[in-house]
Amino acid sequence: MVIDVLNVNDMKPRFKEDSYHVLITEEQVPTFPVIAVSAVDPDIGDEAGDQNITYYLDQVRINPFFFTNALGVL
Repeated sequence: MVIDVLNVNDMKPRFKEDSYHVLITEEQVPTFPVIAVSAVDPDIGDEAGDQNITYYLDQVRINPFFFTNALGVL
């Protein structure tokens, strides 16, 4: 048996923007999307391909926001 490892997941995903800023008001509908972020995985090698990235917020404190894990929508 021969196993060829074509790629190792050794590079962390890179967000398309250096930072994201959003201003929301009190009147914002609670379930309305606030922002969509996007990242690419250099290990994939093709930015147009499925990136297989899961987005989440660190749950250290109570957070009223949540990500749609596969889409990066907050």
